[in-house]
Amino acid sequence: MAFNYAKKILILAGAAIFVSLSFLSPLKGQAASSDAQVVALLQQILAKVNNLPTYITAWTTTDSSEASANMQANFTQLGQLLPQDLNTQVSLQSTLNNNFLSNDGNNVYAFNGGTAPTAAAPTAKTFPYANDLVYSSLLGAPIYSKDPRPNTDYAMNYVMNASGANLYHPMPGGGWGGSQAAQRRYQTFYNTVMAATSFNNFILSKNYADKAQFNTLQTTLIQQATDPGNWFAKVGSEQIGFVLRQLLMYQSQTFVLLTEMIQMQKEMVSAQAMNTATLIAVNQMNESSMINFAKGQQTGA
Repeated sequence: MAFNYAKKILILAGAAIFVSLSFLSPLKGQAASSDAQVVALLQQILAKVNNLPTYITAWTTTDSSEASANMQANFTQLGQLLPQDLNTQVSLQSTLNNNFLSNDGNNVYAFNGGTAPTAAAPTAKTFPYANDLVYSSLLGAPIYSKDPRPNTDYAMNYVMNASGANLYHPMPGGGWGGSQAAQRRYQTFYNTVMAATSFNNFILSKNYADKAQFNTLQTTLIQQATDPGNWFAKVGSEQIGFVLRQLLMYQSQTFVLLTEMIQMQKEMVSAQAMNTATLIAVNQMNESSMINFAKGQQTGA
């Protein structure tokens, strides 16, 4: 009896050991497989680390490629031409201003014949307010470097002239003897023209506030960005981290200029809309005539 009991115990213990071993075998296999994967991954990382000197050398070696050299030459030439063209444009304004302000009606014949204009150029005595009429006054290049009139802001005077703010439009009011339709027509014309003139003042005031400072800063940055010694040499030889930071600064300035261009495009579209509205307002007399013809109240068309 006791023997049979002991036999059962031994059989159960053996079965438990067998089952335990059956579970341990797959775990040992998985562990071995995982260890092999870790070893393979470490070998790959070691291979990459061993190649780091090659990568670092490629990033820090001076760029002497032919393509980069050609790009540097072209960018340098472009950077020199842009400021030169701007300076040439400004310097031409003196001749152009004198030619059109001294036009006596014969300029076209003189130019057609290949000769110089016959009229004398304006002077501070003969034409004291000439600075008020030329756009170059906003560029810091007026006709007279010293305006003959004391305490005169000729740049602001130019804005007023160019925007149409100096064109007189009587303010509509009571006591006018015209018909109600005529008064209403002039009121709408007055409102449109004054609104458009106000926008013109806003647009030209930007040029007044700038006074060529923006162009000067642009010229400086263009020269810096295309300088073969101070910029391209650094791009080709300095540590890439420094170059990347400088490129990011240029990128941020590009974003600023793109934002400015978007604003400019909005203003251009607004100017076109206001110009159209002004043309419609100016055409009211023709519209009134067409209405009268259509109603049969006026004949002869």
